[in-house]
Amino acid sequence: MRRRLFDMIAWYLKRTSPHPGRGVLARFAWWLDPHEIIHEMAPGVRIKVWLDRDDGVAYWTNSYEQHDEVRVFVSLLRPGMVVVDVGANIGMYTLLSARAVGPSGSVFAFEPVPEVYRRLTENLAINEIANVVPSRIALSDRTGTARFYLGRNHSMGSLYRAQTSAVIEVPLDTLDGFLERRGVAKVDAVKLDAEGAEMHIVRGMHRLLGHPDRPILFVEHNFGALRAAGSSAEELFTAILRYGYTPHLVEKGRLRPVPALVKPFRTSDEPYSNYIFLPREPAA
Repeated sequence: MRRRLFDMIAWYLKRTSPHPGRGVLARFAWWLDPHEIIHEMAPGVRIKVWLDRDDGVAYWTNSYEQHDEVRVFVSLLRPGMVVVDVGANIGMYTLLSARAVGPSGSVFAFEPVPEVYRRLTENLAINEIANVVPSRIALSDRTGTARFYLGRNHSMGSLYRAQTSAVIEVPLDTLDGFLERRGVAKVDAVKLDAEGAEMHIVRGMHRLLGHPDRPILFVEHNFGALRAAGSSAEELFTAILRYGYTPHLVEKGRLRPVPALVKPFRTSDEPYSNYIFLPREPAA
C-alpha cells in the first residue's frame, strides 16, 4: 500500500508545475518509502537522489530552477576541455560537464561536506565516469584548515554562516595552488557556487584569471551569503570584470549581456543571481 501511494505521488509531482506543496508531498513520499532513486536527468546521465533534500526533489521532478542556466553553461563546453566545478554538491554540473568534454577532457570537482562528497562519488560510480577528479576540500584564498558550518541534514554548508550547531574542520586550498601542483596549465571553464566564499576563491585564482586564455566563468552571486563572508555581490561582480570579462544572464535559454549587476530575480529564499562571464580580451 505504501509503495502504491508513493508511485501515485511520484506520478502527480512529475506532471504538475512547481507549487509550494511539492516539497511537502515529496517528503511524505520519502516517509512512505525512504529509498534512493536513480533519476536520468539527461540521456545517458543518471543521478542518485534523496527526497529528504530540496535538490533531490527538484532533480527528481525536473523542476530545478537553474535548468536553463545549466543547459546554456554546458552548451559552451567542447570535447577536450578542462572544467572546474567548485561546490559540486552531488554532481549535477560535474556529470553533465564530464559528458560534454568527453574522455579527452577532464573535470575537477570540489565538495568539502563529507556526506555530500560521498554522494558525489556514488553518482560518479553509477555513471562509470573516469574523467572526473573529485576532491574533498574547500577552496579559498589561503591554505590550511577552517571551521565549516554544516547545513540542514548535512546537505550543504558554509565557511562563514552557522545554519546549525554542527561544525567540522575542512582542509583549505587555493585553486591556483591546486592546479599548479597537478601540472594543469589551462582551464577552460569554472563553475563557482560556494555559499558566500566566492570572493575569497576568486582571490585564490588570480593567476588563472590573469592567463591570456582564461576560462569561462559561471558564478553565483548570493547577496546574503556574500555579506556574511565579509564581501558583497557588488565586490565580486566588479572583481571579475577587472580581469576582462563580459557578464551575461540567461534569459529564455539564451545569453544576454548586461552592463552592470542587476537586481536579483530569485527571492524565494535568498536574493541571488547566476552570471556567466565570457572572456572579453587578454587580461592586463
